[in-house]
Amino acid sequence: MSVPKCLLSQDSFAPVMAVLERELVAPPAQSDSNISVKCRRVAAAIVHRVFQRYGDKSNLKKEEKPFGAFFSAHYATKMLGAMCAILNFREGTREEERLAVVALGYLTAA
Repeated sequence: MSVPKCLLSQDSFAPVMAVLERELVAPPAQSDSNISVKCRRVAAAIVHRVFQRYGDKSNLKKEEKPFGAFFSAHYATKMLGAMCAILNFREGTREEERLAVVALGYLTAA
């Protein structure tokens, strides 16, 4: 699984990552905390998968290397901070534990 070709440019990928980062670093809303945590978990899973696919330059195809370098230079470290922030927000619910597992998976891969 890879990023669709229409998103493999810096101009189109940056807004997607901005939305994902905003979702990851925002504290969960009190009123819809279960929905908020689920959204954060899905955002974390997407970021983790993108990191798995494009974070290791040795596994990239020739045509993917520029995008992998762009992702590593601009987003990998930023998302690492967001994943660490997730671990600070934990309150102990089942959904938040699942979110923490995704965050720890990203930290392990990084």
